[in-house]
Amino acid sequence: MEDDSDYDEDVDTDFDPSEWEDVEPVPQHDSENPVVAIAYTDYFVEVHSYLRAVIKSGEMSSRVYRLTKAVIECNPANYTAWKHRRDVLIAIKGDIIAELAAIAEMLVMYPKNFQIWHHRRELLTHHKHHADELLVVNKTLSKDAKNYHAWAHRRWAVVTFDLIDGEEEYAKQLIDDDFRNNSAWNYLFFLIETRDLGLNPQARTRDVDVEEHISVRKREIERALQYLKFSPSNESVHNIIIGHLLPKAHREAVFKALAPTVAASLLPFDDKAQVWTKATLAEIYTTALKYGMDASDLPLDGASFKDKINSLYASLCDLDGIRKKYWMSLLIPEPAP
Repeated sequence: MEDDSDYDEDVDTDFDPSEWEDVEPVPQHDSENPVVAIAYTDYFVEVHSYLRAVIKSGEMSSRVYRLTKAVIECNPANYTAWKHRRDVLIAIKGDIIAELAAIAEMLVMYPKNFQIWHHRRELLTHHKHHADELLVVNKTLSKDAKNYHAWAHRRWAVVTFDLIDGEEEYAKQLIDDDFRNNSAWNYLFFLIETRDLGLNPQARTRDVDVEEHISVRKREIERALQYLKFSPSNESVHNIIIGHLLPKAHREAVFKALAPTVAASLLPFDDKAQVWTKATLAEIYTTALKYGMDASDLPLDGASFKDKINSLYASLCDLDGIRKKYWMSLLIPEPAP
C-alpha cells in the first residue's frame, strides 16, 4: 500500500512489498455496501491480497512461504494460510525440523489454536519425525492440564509413533496432582485399553483372554475407588468405574465378575447428597437385571431390582432437578394391568 505508517505496528514480519511488484494482488470480494464493514489495516489487506493472488496462480516458492508467515501473524487461526504454508514448505523441500521448532514456540502463545496443532500433526505425518513430541505436549499441559487440543495430539502421537511406554505413569501423576482432571482420567482409560488390553487396532495389539480382562478392569476400578475417599462427588471417577465395569470387550463376563464387589464398595459413599454414586449404583443394578443376575448377588437390602432402581432414580429426581426428566425416563414402569 502507499504509506507504511498505516501498517499494523504490532506485527513483526520480514514482509517486503517490493518483493511483490511483479504480482497483481487479488482483493477480497465484498459487496459494494457491506452491512458491517471490517476495519482491516492496510497491512492486513495487502498481505491477504497477495496470498489470494499466489493461491490463484499456484506459485510455490520461498517468497510465498515467507508471505504465509506474514498472513498468519495477522491471524494465527487462518486455516487457509496454514494449509498453503504446509503445501509450499513440502513443495520447495523446506526445513521441516525448523518449522516444527517454530510451531512449538507458537504453541506457547496460542496453546488452544486448533490450526497450529493440526499443522504440526500433518508435518509429523509427512516427515515421520517425533523425537520431542511428548516434551512439546508436556510444556502445554504443564500450564493447562485440561487443554483438549494437547491431549488429542498426545493420544495421536502415542498411537502413531508407538510412544506408549511410560505414559501410564505420566497420567497417574497428573491425576495425583488433580484428581478431578477428567482429561487425565480419560487418557489413563485409553492407555489401559491400548497397552494392557490390546483394544486399539492402530496400536500394538495382542490377544487377551477374558480372565486377564477381568483382572485389569478390577485393578483399575480399585484404583478409582481410592480417589472417591477424597472426593465422593467426583463425576470423573464414577465414569471411569462404569467404563471399566461395562467395557466393549467381554462386557457381560466382566460385569458379572465385578459388579457385586463394586456395588458393595460404593455403598459407603451413597449418602443423600451423592448424585453420581446413586447414578452409578442405579446403572449397575439396571445392568444386573438386564443380564439376569440374582438379586441376592448384589447389596439390595432385601429389595427387588426394580424397587431399588426406582428408589435411586426417584432420589435423583429430587437431588438433581436440572436432569429430572432424564432420571424419570430411566424409571422402570409398572406393568400394564
